[in-house]
Amino acid sequence: MRLFKYLTPARVDIVEDCRIRFSPPESFNDPFECIPDSRLIENTAWQKNIEDASVRDLVAEEALRARIEGRSPRAVEDEIRRISREQYAVRLPQFKQLAQAALKAAREPLRLLCLSAVAPDDSDAFLMWGHYTQNHEGFVLEFDSEHAWFRDHLPKEPEPHDAGPVIYSDRRPGWQVGGDGGAEPIRAFVFTKSNHWKYEREYRLLHFTNTPGRDTSSSVDALFPIPASALIGVYFGVNAGEATRRRIHAACGRSELRHLRLFSTAMHPDEYRIEVNRH
Repeated sequence: MRLFKYLTPARVDIVEDCRIRFSPPESFNDPFECIPDSRLIENTAWQKNIEDASVRDLVAEEALRARIEGRSPRAVEDEIRRISREQYAVRLPQFKQLAQAALKAAREPLRLLCLSAVAPDDSDAFLMWGHYTQNHEGFVLEFDSEHAWFRDHLPKEPEPHDAGPVIYSDRRPGWQVGGDGGAEPIRAFVFTKSNHWKYEREYRLLHFTNTPGRDTSSSVDALFPIPASALIGVYFGVNAGEATRRRIHAACGRSELRHLRLFSTAMHPDEYRIEVNRH
């Protein structure tokens, strides 16, 4: 599988320094990034778990009063649970708002590198060039997806990383309810996006903010080194400026990057198509 990163001219430093950013989902252009649906709070097992937790202390307090007043502790508990269920149903919209806020907070430690299987001369590349390269002024990096650097990102217990293709769906993923009624995250909420984005054919690499090897000089993005051998080529945009080309050519003069293949792109004279030519 060929993997690419569409970049603005400002990101020439990736080639120069062989480091790349894993960014937080909230910085992406999709507001739904890594935020599952809130249907969990409508799940009966989840509601039962919340009910048990919320009434536990009240039951203990009321049971003591019941013994003093001659009432059955069981009857008191049943009444508390009945009131709890009624309030839960009435407050469901409020609970959904709280759930959304909690879900946004839960994604805070995530840092993602988003690549694409769309080649620079593919028909879908029009949107990729337009959205991510600053009007074709930037460039595209090609990666060797068979490189050990990619294999090292594949899921492996207990390592704090993951990698894989994005799944496109009309339905947002959610949390699952465990055997104890508690919420358990599922991998899909990081690797699922709306069908609106399927033209990107995205492949993601995931880290967390506490991943060893992260450059902590940035408070938002996480910079990680890329082995030079994991890079295959560079494609200059149709409108790439001389400064961008010069800096990348200079970087490729280093021994560890001399294997990089450099390509120029041009508009086809008659068709809506980008042509790629080897330097």
